[in-house]
Amino acid sequence: MGDGFDWHLPLFALLAVAAIYPALQVWRFVQTLRMPRDVTQPPLPPLTPIERKRLLLCVAALPLLGCAAILVALAPHPVAAFPLIVGSLFGLAISLLTGFRVLSALRTGTAVVKSRGWSGTYDRAAQPAHFWLANAFNGFAGLFFAFLFVIMVLAVTNPVAAPPESCFEPDSVALRHCSVITHQREMRTLSKQLATNPDDSEALEKRARLYESTDDLVDARADWDRLRVIRNREGRPLTGS
Repeated sequence: MGDGFDWHLPLFALLAVAAIYPALQVWRFVQTLRMPRDVTQPPLPPLTPIERKRLLLCVAALPLLGCAAILVALAPHPVAAFPLIVGSLFGLAISLLTGFRVLSALRTGTAVVKSRGWSGTYDRAAQPAHFWLANAFNGFAGLFFAFLFVIMVLAVTNPVAAPPESCFEPDSVALRHCSVITHQREMRTLSKQLATNPDDSEALEKRARLYESTDDLVDARADWDRLRVIRNREGRPLTGS
């Protein structure tokens, strides 16, 4: 698989496989509810706590996997962005969970907090201060993870371009914008070339242009003067300043 391989389809297939189990669980539950039953038969037994938790996880997993598929489709480089996609889904899940807890607390009058440093259940009538503090904690946590989700989605859909490997276009001495690190690396490379071959006119011209780009005019003038001597000796016109 070369650099031009499109990873979107394999990732879509991976997400589709991951959605099979939760989709089957939800489908079986719906089919059980829709199954015709004789009025003489006893009602269906309620779900056990483990079954209820598993069903809720399956129901929550399907939209999250769908969101992951959308992010994979929007990502220019889905493999490189996959950790961000997973992180964004984690932030979305936590923000939805805390939002649900806030709404449930306002409806039932019982606030639930579950975190590593603080866990508890508080009644609005018996413990009003703790109740509103727990709601505030859940609300701020939800906003934080929602903000994290948005930031990661923007990072997935608008990746930062990698800095250029060189400050010059290929086979040219035309200077282009480059990062400070690339600029310093280019300067070291050119200086090593000139230490080996002081009469390398192309390296000399490139280094002179790099000096000018940082307003190091003294060193730039020294390189231009040296280049002028070399070009005159070679019988070629100087194209620099």
